[in-house]
Amino acid sequence: MATATPAAEILVANQAYARFLGYTRAELAGKSVYDLTHPDDRERTRSFFNDVAQGRRREFSYEKRYRRKNGEIVWGLVTTTWLFVHRDTPDFCVGIVQDITANKAADAQLKQSEGLYRSLVENIDLGLNLIDNNHRILKVNTTVARWYNKNPEHFVGKKCFEEFESRDSVCQHCPGTRVLRDGKIHHVETEGVRADGSRFLVRLRAMPVPDPDGTVRTFIKVVEDLTRANAAEVRLRQNQDRLNYLAHHDQLTGLPNRTLLYDRLKHALDRADRKKEGMAVVLFDLDRFQKISNILGHAVGNQTLKQAAERLVAQLRKSDSLCLAGENDFAMILERCRDLKKSTSSAQRILEILSARPFSVEGNELHLSASVGISHFPEDGHEVETLLRAARVARSRVREQGGDGYQFYRPEMENNSKKLLLLENLLYKALQEDQLLVYYQPQVNPASGQIIGMEALVRWKHPERGLVSPAEFIPLAEESGLIIALGRSVLLKACRQAKKWLDAGLLPFRVAVNVSPRQLVKGDLLKTIRDCLRQTDLSPAFLEVEITESALMQNPQHALSILQALKGLGVRVALDDFGTGYSSLVYLKNFPIDRLKIAQDFIRNVPAVSKDAAIVQSIFALGRELGIAVIAEGVETKEQLEFLLGLGCSEVQGYYFAKPLDAETATGYLKQWFGPNPTCPLRL
Repeated sequence: MATATPAAEILVANQAYARFLGYTRAELAGKSVYDLTHPDDRERTRSFFNDVAQGRRREFSYEKRYRRKNGEIVWGLVTTTWLFVHRDTPDFCVGIVQDITANKAADAQLKQSEGLYRSLVENIDLGLNLIDNNHRILKVNTTVARWYNKNPEHFVGKKCFEEFESRDSVCQHCPGTRVLRDGKIHHVETEGVRADGSRFLVRLRAMPVPDPDGTVRTFIKVVEDLTRANAAEVRLRQNQDRLNYLAHHDQLTGLPNRTLLYDRLKHALDRADRKKEGMAVVLFDLDRFQKISNILGHAVGNQTLKQAAERLVAQLRKSDSLCLAGENDFAMILERCRDLKKSTSSAQRILEILSARPFSVEGNELHLSASVGISHFPEDGHEVETLLRAARVARSRVREQGGDGYQFYRPEMENNSKKLLLLENLLYKALQEDQLLVYYQPQVNPASGQIIGMEALVRWKHPERGLVSPAEFIPLAEESGLIIALGRSVLLKACRQAKKWLDAGLLPFRVAVNVSPRQLVKGDLLKTIRDCLRQTDLSPAFLEVEITESALMQNPQHALSILQALKGLGVRVALDDFGTGYSSLVYLKNFPIDRLKIAQDFIRNVPAVSKDAAIVQSIFALGRELGIAVIAEGVETKEQLEFLLGLGCSEVQGYYFAKPLDAETATGYLKQWFGPNPTCPLRL
């Protein structure tokens, strides 16, 4: 309680009032009532004081907000009575303030709850109906009104079965009837009728609303439209089916993938084992598929794979269960395969289907063949992975033999594969332990016998196995990727030896080093060459790189950029094995080539084989027209040399003059030719 003047100045306040506002009684004396009032309530408070001053009222009661000393907002119910000592003018008022802060908070929470409830009821995607024991509708929410395209008030007082079901009596399935009878919750799924007469699947749930005495005279009926849920369930099932399909099929060809292959193969093995029947696994891939993709592009490769799959599916039996376990990795499961006859027939059928007619892909006519490997249950294994590995080993043997055929698995094939793996490990160790040597074969002017170049050739001297043939380890290095490290090692050693010869005055010529297709496509060839030249301090003018024709054609644009960079560096470029690849005259004209090396396959049969002689003669003519030097490789007989001299050949290489020499022997040859008393060390 507090007293105040008509000017709203506090005279005296009791302890409860002071505690309510957080002040001391002394602090409140003389303080303005307006200063204690919340800014939003000051005008209303001032109007009450003005009414008293003008004699319009003597008492007033209202709710308002106060600001406590600490800034906290509190609510108070204020009842004020004015006292008049003189007849016309009020002297002071007595105000009693009741703290209603907690009540206001409870009211606010209640309003929030009511608003939330109302929003929930009106916006939930469920129909809500309040219905009495005579099945009259007392209230519906906006969802029901929306379903029937009517205002909520329209339904009040109507019979629910007449309004919603167009019936004359209570529905037989009505769960509300049972609620009124036993006071429990009941639900049912049935059909509802929309405003347009269409029917839709609904779930009805009826819940009792007991009176204070516990009697159930009303119930709430909740209506759930299941149409959308059912549609969503159908879509979900369709999506699951689609995901399941994608998880088990190759997206390009639509064939079952590796996952489904393993599953089918496991079930086939179980059946074969249970029924004591044989079965076979057939693995095959398209020959030269990687070359097609590299040369013509991955889009052509993909379309080739797709067309091959379509042709195979169309012409093989459905029971053959064709799968694609990986890129260009086809598989078939042959059940009830009691002997080799069925698997042989299937392998032959695959080869016939692929080779029957060429494939036309984006303007390219492609002739396809396949490498087919076959394993049998139970002879070659009892587990899925064992049979697949056996078929892979057999397929690898077909590849080694040039493809376009089939092989049955034999245990000795596994031994050969293990030998190759062992050899690969030994080669890796050879690179680490520097077991690789570089030999040099002279390139000669046949008229004078002058050495005009040296080709660096790698040799592997194993500490226990002795010299290992390049024909044995070079393809293995290519396949395993070790060729990049091997090529870098040979290049560095060749540059180092060339620098030694140059410093000794024995190198007025080039040293040629072979570059593999993998180095050109995947290795950092330019950086490797720059690094080797820098480390050995060799001038680029004394280095020539030999690149095969087929390597250039794997990616002509990429190859062109590298060759141009090499020319800019000052390194010479020779096109090795010319005549065996796929290059066209357009590419040959654009490539910065310094020298064509005629493939040994053509030189070997001249002049006896007229076709080979004609090809060699054409290459020399082509070189003259394009201004490119031509060197004949693999010259071994006097007849070959005389034929080449007749064509104006000025550069040859081969055993007729010298076999590949180790660095020491090659140095001796050079000293004979370029020493103080030059003599020709070569046969002329």
